[in-house]
Amino acid sequence: MMIEASAHRYAKAVYEAAEEIGKTEETYAQLAEFMALLEENEDLRLAFTGKSIVAGVKKAIVNDIFAGQEPHLAQNLLLVLIDKNRENIFPSVVDLYRQYQQQASGWQEADLFSACPLTKEQTEALAAALQRSLGKKIQFTTHIDESLIAGCKIIIDDVVIDGSVAHQLQTLRQQLAK
Repeated sequence: MMIEASAHRYAKAVYEAAEEIGKTEETYAQLAEFMALLEENEDLRLAFTGKSIVAGVKKAIVNDIFAGQEPHLAQNLLLVLIDKNRENIFPSVVDLYRQYQQQASGWQEADLFSACPLTKEQTEALAAALQRSLGKKIQFTTHIDESLIAGCKIIIDDVVIDGSVAHQLQTLRQQLAK
């Protein structure tokens, strides 16, 4: 819980700073690029998140990665996280930054689970219906979950909209058990 609160503070601070200078996209690109480097390179990930590596070495690694570029908010964030011994929250900060960015632009990401692949038209119809009710454009990440039997389930942040047959059967079971 404490990590999440810290991640929100850092993400919001970096987003607001980027917004002030008109570099929200550029900052996200740099954050995402560093995140991709961590995901691709296990040695880098271990060096960045490892407790046995001293802060000075971690900072040198970050500065080498950003060498030749003018100092950026992404680089400054990484250096602050190292100073505060909070490198472990970096992935959450990147995700939250993206959420702030999407919210500001009127977009909302959502996970769409269906028992079988949906057509483009079906997906667009669901997005349009959610846009009308939420007032935001929806961008789905689609997943196939055969356990749903039929129908779909949508997850937006912490909200779950479950219209699956599996959920309806579960609800019916609970009602009959009363």
